[in-house]
Amino acid sequence: VAMLRRTVKVEGAQALMQGLLPRLAFYGLVKLSLFSLYERALSRLGNPTLAGAVAGGCNTLVSCPQDVLKSRLQVQVRSGGHGHLRKAISEIMMGAGTVRPG
Repeated sequence: VAMLRRTVKVEGAQALMQGLLPRLAFYGLVKLSLFSLYERALSRLGNPTLAGAVAGGCNTLVSCPQDVLKSRLQVQVRSGGHGHLRKAISEIMMGAGTVRPG
């Protein structure tokens, strides 16, 4: 409770909602992919445990990039920026080595 009060006092009440919109925007996509992958794996493998493991592993390809993007946008805002989506994606791609500066 003390941390909650301190956050509101120092950063304002809006700090409690920081990062919520990007999370909500991608949450449905992540869950849709998880359940779709599970159903497909279950129909092919016939084993619910194995299907869950396969779906969870494959779902990482959807969920991890959106979590990284959300975190990058939060850092931009916290650093005094405005959380520009294109800038965040560019920084991620440059940092991951997928794009070489040119």
